[in-house]
Amino acid sequence: MKFLKLKTLLASSLIGAMALVSLPAQAVPQVEFWGWMQKFIETDNISGCEGDICKPGVRLSSFISKVGIKVTEPMHDTQEGLKFIFHLDTAYFSDAPTDNQHEAGPRSRDISIGDERALAKFENKRLGYSIGFGRDAHTLWKVMRSVAPLGDLHGTILGEIHSRQKLRINNATFISYTIPKTGLTVNTEYGFSERDGKEDKMGGGLDWRPHKDVRLTLNHFQSGEPSAGFLEEDNSTLLTAGYYGIENWKFVIYHSDDRFKDVDSRGTSYHVFNQITPKWSVGAVYGHRDTSSVKGYQLGANYAFTKNLTLQMRATHQTADEVIKFTTPNDLGGLNGTDRTNLGVGLRFTF
Repeated sequence: MKFLKLKTLLASSLIGAMALVSLPAQAVPQVEFWGWMQKFIETDNISGCEGDICKPGVRLSSFISKVGIKVTEPMHDTQEGLKFIFHLDTAYFSDAPTDNQHEAGPRSRDISIGDERALAKFENKRLGYSIGFGRDAHTLWKVMRSVAPLGDLHGTILGEIHSRQKLRINNATFISYTIPKTGLTVNTEYGFSERDGKEDKMGGGLDWRPHKDVRLTLNHFQSGEPSAGFLEEDNSTLLTAGYYGIENWKFVIYHSDDRFKDVDSRGTSYHVFNQITPKWSVGAVYGHRDTSSVKGYQLGANYAFTKNLTLQMRATHQTADEVIKFTTPNDLGGLNGTDRTNLGVGLRFTF
């Protein structure tokens, strides 16, 4: 009798286990934690700059480091390939992350949760579309920072040559669609103003890859400031062309037509990059802008210790015929001057 009960119990357990295995798998949200940290030792020398922060000499800086959370919820029951994705990304300065908690400093060094990105979106890569809502970088700056082989971080000269138009857009919708079998992606964004006297922001563009070795982009952003009429608003149009057909080489050209704070300008920059070995890579950038006769030169080298840890070396020099505001790795508020030389060596760790 005991043996019969044992057989019955085992059989029941086996049937139950088989029933559980046969149940359809339930979609479980996927949570990813990611980020990067940058620290640089640099020396900076600016002619025509005034104030304590202009002091030349060696110092530690971090420019921008980031941490982020990405949560993905599959929605295959609604549409095959559909996902709901939430991004929450925050910037911090790893050299002095609590500066503004103790004394007044540049507002750009404040730490605010989600200041980099707070975005909810529906995405279906199978069908080639995404629809997002919230705060994110506008498409013009996404292209500017991603197409440049040396990026738009420490040691960049891009801000002196092309307008970034304040980088991001709030209270916005973002729509992207890749047309099948064309290599062409269409992006559009619209930011709703919540203040009197400020117009809505809008932007978008085309990202075309007609061949695996060629990438062409055309993007425009309309800032809504000042609200003196559509044609008087700050705006930028950016055209980029990249060629990657020579093994281990990248060649890129940017050209922009900008209006920022009532100043019109046109800028062009030329980028070249070479992956010398799996560990070593080098790059160079030259750019010029017609307003104030701005010129910028950048040299960079990277050494990959590991997949995630890279030694970066940057040298930049910028000149202008009159005082301009330099974008800078150590104070995003900008420094005024006519001539600037910056040398930096640092680490970038991603996870």
